[in-house]
Order: sequence, then structure tokens, then C-alpha cells
Amino acid sequence: MTIQDIIKKLANTGLEMYCKVCTVDSVDETARTVDCTPIDEGAPLLGVNLQANQNSEVGDIAFPSVGSFVVVAFLSPMVAVVVLCDKVEKRLLTIGDTEITTTADGVIMNVDKTEVKITAGSVVINGGDLGGMVKVEDITKKINAVEARCDTLLSTLQGVIIPLAPTGTVLFAPMFIMKPLGTTLQSELENIKVKH
Repeated sequence: MTIQDIIKKLANTGLEMYCKVCTVDSVDETARTVDCTPIDEGAPLLGVNLQANQNSEVGDIAFPSVGSFVVVAFLSPMVAVVVLCDKVEKRLLTIGDTEITTTADGVIMNVDKTEVKITAGSVVINGGDLGGMVKVEDITKKINAVEARCDTLLSTLQGVIIPLAPTGTVLFAPMFIMKPLGTTLQSELENIKVKH
């Protein structure tokens, strides 16, 4: 029976939905339920749903912290669902092949086979095996400095005269007559689709 069916059934019976404030005793992430105790000292509530469809592995679900307050709505005397959380231990959002997990430690996003993990002071993409991201502005300056030195060296070498022995013929160094390197543009090194 879906929540929609339960609401329709409630409307037909004239029963009203009601809510209770409870403290969380335990959280079952696999079953997506909590056990909690009403603050009015009522009987403990076991297996309270955290999402509309307990058989689903998609959607948006907040896992409350043990000991925190939750508001439990009763859709019928036998069916209850958590509608509000005081403190959340973990939040999970799954839409198709995209999953986002948020905790106090950070955020992990998975889109198909790409994973991005964001924690305080770091962003790691697909495990970080390729090392750190290039600092485009710094590397552009370094490459331009090397290019400038090479251009200066080439310009100097173009004026070198090589005497040929034993004839005494003078030869200019044509092997050094090259086009200057110029400068590298930041846009030649930068992938603007990935920014940090």
C-alpha cells in the first residue's frame, strides 16, 4: 500500500493524521527506518519510515542523529513516517545514476562513473590518482620565462660567426636562424570546464 492509498483511506474514514515529537533511539540505514521514543513518554515506535517507499533505493532521505528530535506523522494507527529532523547525520539524494551523500565530513558526488569528494580544504576527483590540478597562471608565467630565455639565446646565436679551417672561409650559423618561440597564452593550457 502506498502513502497515497493510505491518505485516501484516511480521508474516507474521517480519521485525522496526527504527529508526535520523538527522540531517535537507533537508525537503520539499510531498511531506511528509525526506532524512536515519544517525548510524551508513550510507547517506543519501532521501524518508523524515513522515506515514502521503503523498497526504493532512489529519492531524498535524511538519516537523523541518534538522540536528536524528530517529528513522526501517523498516516494511520499502524503507519508512521518521519517528516522533520532536528539533527541529520547523513543526507542521501539519488536521482538515476547520480548520487550525492552529505555528512559533517563533506560531500561525495557520484555521476555514472565519475566521483567527486569535497572535504574541508580539498576536492578529489576519481580518487586523485593523477595528482594535483595545474595552477594555470603560474605555469603560464614559467613557460613564458623559458620561452623568453630561449628567444634571447637564439637571437644571440644568430650573430655567431664560425671560421672554417683550413680555408679560412667565414660561415654564419644558419642552424640558429629560427623563428622566435613567442609566448604561451593561458587559454592554450586551461580547460575551463574544470575549475578550482
